[in-house]
Amino acid sequence: MLEHVLPRAREKRLVILTHSQAFGALLRGVVTQWLYSPVESPADADLLLVEEGCLPPVTNGNVLWLSRARVEEDNRLSLPLSLEELWRKLGKLCRNSLRNHIRIPVSLPATLLVRGMHTPTQVNNLSDMGLRFVFPRELHNGEQLTLQMMLTGERLTLEGRVIYVIPRGDAEGTGRSEVGVIFDRTPPETRRLVREYIIWRCLEQARRQLPEPLAGQGLDFFQLPPAVRRRLAEPAESR
Repeated sequence: MLEHVLPRAREKRLVILTHSQAFGALLRGVVTQWLYSPVESPADADLLLVEEGCLPPVTNGNVLWLSRARVEEDNRLSLPLSLEELWRKLGKLCRNSLRNHIRIPVSLPATLLVRGMHTPTQVNNLSDMGLRFVFPRELHNGEQLTLQMMLTGERLTLEGRVIYVIPRGDAEGTGRSEVGVIFDRTPPETRRLVREYIIWRCLEQARRQLPEPLAGQGLDFFQLPPAVRRRLAEPAESR
């Protein structure tokens, strides 16, 4: 969860090759949010993400195949594509990371309950396993707390404990801290709603960069929870 807080290493570079222009465009939009850089030249890439049947250029790098067959291999993903599986495979192949849960930067208001006080705060990083928020004072590792926030029109109560604190006051002159929380007391159903929000947001952010017919066609290549697919199908003004 320290991602987006500490200085980042060079963004990993991907070449994406798909039969469908719409699918490829959405994929590029998604992986860009995950701090990968789509590039055109295989010589510049750390990984090729290739749909089977698209002949990849000659490369000495890694290839992650997208297949219509149901496969269980480290270098293959099945279509329709699960965003969570894509996150895991990219992390393992490109970053030697074992993080299983998509984590995204956000800017969401929330109410924090800790030490018997209610305090407005701002969540700036979110996964279905935890989050990071800004707090005007320093908390301690292991402290139990509760956050309430609105996601997709529902007020969620997220219970967890502090797992790290990064003081920012000295550098910024604000006295604030960045606080990382793990949801160790949040019910699975609530975590599911958070996970669906993250999947929706990743695809919604990507589709905003595309003409509507192209964006809609690209969604057919993704494996989505029914609630996410329904929301993505809503008129733009309703989302």
